[in-house]
Amino acid sequence: MCWKVKFPLPPQEVKANNRYAHWTKRSSASNDYKDECTLLIRQAQIKGTFTRQSVKRAKVTYAFSLLPDKRGDGKHRPKDWLNAAYSVKALEDALVQSGVLIDDSWEHVQGQMVRNEVGEPCVIVTIEEIYG
Repeated sequence: MCWKVKFPLPPQEVKANNRYAHWTKRSSASNDYKDECTLLIRQAQIKGTFTRQSVKRAKVTYAFSLLPDKRGDGKHRPKDWLNAAYSVKALEDALVQSGVLIDDSWEHVQGQMVRNEVGEPCVIVTIEEIYG
């Protein structure tokens, strides 16, 4: 099985090298983003876009569509893959919290970051179930 769902870009406060935001502001922004993603996942589950049963092993691809770059919109556009990985941690936690993934440990999830240069700014998550 394969599922694909679009999420908004994470807020600026969750980027890894944001040394100007106090940890409470970063934590609050991360929790708000996780709650927003959880809501979108539940809506996708109701529509049948996402599974209602936990996937035991999966390849998860995060495709960052970063263009057009609108400065000042408060969204984080990671410039390298480590910042990208850090910024979607809350999104992956939402996938576990919603029951889409059974766990986000290495034995259950193979992650991949991709940069996409077209479309509106967003993160497109593709989950492919791995059997065996």
